[in-house]
Amino acid sequence: MTSSLIATGTETRTEEAAPVASQFVQYLFLKVDPQWRRLGAPERTRKVIAAIQADGTCWCGVTVWQGRTAMRISVSSWATQDEDVERSLAAIVRVAASVKD
Repeated sequence: MTSSLIATGTETRTEEAAPVASQFVQYLFLKVDPQWRRLGAPERTRKVIAAIQADGTCWCGVTVWQGRTAMRISVSSWATQDEDVERSLAAIVRVAASVKD
C-alpha cells in the first residue's frame, strides 16, 4: 500500500491508496541474416502464401511493404503457445521450399 498526504483548508489527512499493478514489456533482439531483405518475385511470394494457406497449419496474408509484395503473419493471440509458433515456422519453411519458381 502507498499513502498520500492530503491538505485541504485547515485539515490534513493521510489516505491509503490501492496498490498499482506493474506491467513489464520484454524485448528480444536478434541478429538477422541480411538475405532476408532479398525478397523473391511477387508471383513466387503469392504462390508461397497460397500454398501455406492450403496447408492449413497457419494463415498468412499478402501485403505490400515499401512497394514490395510480402507475407503478413500474426502470432499475437492470447491462445498462441510457443509450440504453435514453432509448428507455424516449420510449415512456412517447408512449404516455401516446396514451391517452385
